[in-house]
Amino acid sequence: LLSSPTVIQDAPSGDGERLLSLIWKNRYGAKPYQDSLCVAYAEYVMSRAGIEGRMTRCICAIVKTISDRANDSEIDLSAILRDSGYAEDYVRASFKRVTGKTPTEFLTELRIKHACYLIDIYGGTIPLSEIARECGYNDYVYFSKKFKRFMGLSPERYRNS
Repeated sequence: LLSSPTVIQDAPSGDGERLLSLIWKNRYGAKPYQDSLCVAYAEYVMSRAGIEGRMTRCICAIVKTISDRANDSEIDLSAILRDSGYAEDYVRASFKRVTGKTPTEFLTELRIKHACYLIDIYGGTIPLSEIARECGYNDYVYFSKKFKRFMGLSPERYRNS
C-alpha cells in the first residue's frame, strides 16, 4: 500500500484518539463490537494516510448508483444502502461522513440541480410539472417544496429570473 513509512496526524477533532479510547474501554466486550471498532480505526488510519479503504469504495459505489438512478421516482435509498453489505445505519453515517450529506440530501441536490439545468435549457417551453417528472418527482407540489428549500425560490420564480 505504502512504499515507505508514513507519519499521520490525528484529525483536529481527535477522532483517532476517541476510537482508540473506545477500543481500550471495550477490550473485554463483545467480539463483534471489538472487531467493528478495530475496522473503523483501520479505516480511519488509512484515510488519514491517503489510502482508500473498503468503506470509501463502498460509498463511491453508492454515490454512482444514486447518481445513475436519480431520475427514477421509484428509487429506494434504503435498499441501496442495505445492498452495500453493511448495516444500513452504519453506511448512512459513513455516507454523511464521506460526502458531507445524507443519502437523501445527496439525491435531492442531484435532482434539483438537474431541474435547474432543464429549466435553464428549456425555459418556458415545457411545463414545470414535466420537469419535475423528468427529475424523479411524480408530485409537483412536493417537487416545488424541495426546489424552494434547496434554491431559496420556487421553480416558477427561478424560471422567470
